[in-house]
Amino acid sequence: MKSVHRIAYSTVSCPPAMTAKIAFFCSVLMAIGFIASACTKDSQKRSRDETDQQKVERPHEVIALLELPSLHDVGSAAEVINTFQPGSSGFLTAMLAAKIPQLASASSLDGADLARPVRAIFVAPKKHEYPVLLAVSVTDGDKLKKSASPAEVVAKDGFAVIGASDVVSIAKMSEYGLSLSRTSKSKTRATVFIEPVMASYRANVQSEIGEIKRKFAALGATGPLSQFLDVYMQVFSGLTEQTESVELSPAVKGKLAGIDVILHPRPGSLLAGIISAQRSNNFELMAKLPAASPALVIGGELHIGPALDTAVDMATRVFGAVLSKGSGDKNNDQMRSLIEPWVELTSGEFAMGLTSFLPRPRLSQLFRVTDGARAKNQLVRMMKAMADVEMEMMGVTQTISIELGAFVHDGIEVARQKTLVELKENTAVAQAAIAAQSGGNNDSYFATVDSYFLGGMGDEGAIRDVIDSVRGKSSGLKPTGDLAQVLTMARQQKDSVVLFVDLTRMAVASASPTSAAMTGVGGLGLTEFEDGVASASPTSAAMTLGFADTSARLFLGAAAK
Repeated sequence: MKSVHRIAYSTVSCPPAMTAKIAFFCSVLMAIGFIASACTKDSQKRSRDETDQQKVERPHEVIALLELPSLHDVGSAAEVINTFQPGSSGFLTAMLAAKIPQLASASSLDGADLARPVRAIFVAPKKHEYPVLLAVSVTDGDKLKKSASPAEVVAKDGFAVIGASDVVSIAKMSEYGLSLSRTSKSKTRATVFIEPVMASYRANVQSEIGEIKRKFAALGATGPLSQFLDVYMQVFSGLTEQTESVELSPAVKGKLAGIDVILHPRPGSLLAGIISAQRSNNFELMAKLPAASPALVIGGELHIGPALDTAVDMATRVFGAVLSKGSGDKNNDQMRSLIEPWVELTSGEFAMGLTSFLPRPRLSQLFRVTDGARAKNQLVRMMKAMADVEMEMMGVTQTISIELGAFVHDGIEVARQKTLVELKENTAVAQAAIAAQSGGNNDSYFATVDSYFLGGMGDEGAIRDVIDSVRGKSSGLKPTGDLAQVLTMARQQKDSVVLFVDLTRMAVASASPTSAAMTGVGGLGLTEFEDGVASASPTSAAMTLGFADTSARLFLGAAAK
């Protein structure tokens, strides 16, 4: 069976299996900058260090808290900075030592014990000229009051808070700061409290969202792309409204130096339910990817949990607009009947590997399903439903030829989605779209094998290789080096997802300095190229995502050169 339709421009063709479960989590990860990890049944727990030591309720005006081992020691932040640029952490230490007292309107801090932990409490800068209250230990209270002028100092039992009078006068602010100054823990950490931030900046955020929508509309982003943008903004808004706080802590883990980001959801929220639905993964599915060493590999397990109906509704809106040629939601019922079975069939486990970037991406992917026969039937239904749709957008026409039974590999029938991207209007935006589509041509392949849904992109070899590795006809991926260490760390942390990038291979796969810079390689020092190959020493980066203690924890790190 062959059919041709025109569809809205997208930089990467999306396999049907991702339209519900994976697509929802991709939106969540993009919106939050990849935040992740952690969950138990006690949804009332807050930040451990804060509640263990603190008896005073945090004033609503507090939007953030910075904790330092001392004003002259940035702790783990120095370790991370020095990993990539030895000896350069002194600049950060000096900057903080000079800037933080200024933000509290303090001339100096003579009389404070700056070798002990320091807390900087931030309030909304839109309302306060000096938006910081410092919480410190004291060696000489009288000396501190004189030196800190014109800042106000409230001292008690060897501790003090220092700040502008309008900040100090906020209800319970001094009491709150004094309680924090008594904590002995010296971890370097920043905590952002989302609700007061949104209270101060909601109008700004909404204005920015409106501006983004206007810009997309001016570029001709209607129909499916417009629906996707609306869904994306809905996910972003939901995340911000349902998040209680976000913590950021510099961390070094083995060869990787980076940052831990912990998201604490509001108890009882949908986000809290989603986090509680997650479970750790052993990443064994990665071993079923083709043996070729990937430039990028991602795998693990994610679950929608109580957001099932919401995710299906969002996917229905986007792909319903595709089927209705962007004219509305008249095909939403049909689309829902195609999406819901995928949600029921997918187990949450997935693995993907990218082995080349140019001249076009070569990607292998697999998803574990609960019923292989049903998944095969559903694939046929989905691809048939996408026939005879025509759409043009942003000066680009994307023509997709769908061929069921394009070829057979080792007894497995493979479906092909052949994509041709053409200029309708010769504009800079349209030309960029063509360039992003690897010159205007992409092929994607789909098949089902036993309890797996398989996908390949770039050429027939991508799907043939993953079929062979899944069926044991060829050796699968055997993680070594940095990837093996990252997987070991992720298993020890009981994480759910791992993303690993071999930056040297990514540079080679990109085949040119320009495209290498697009992948972010240049930012880590891989900037010298000869014949398309990075001359810098091998470097890698990784993300791990896990869930525990009703929170989500993301670690983002890179290996030192």
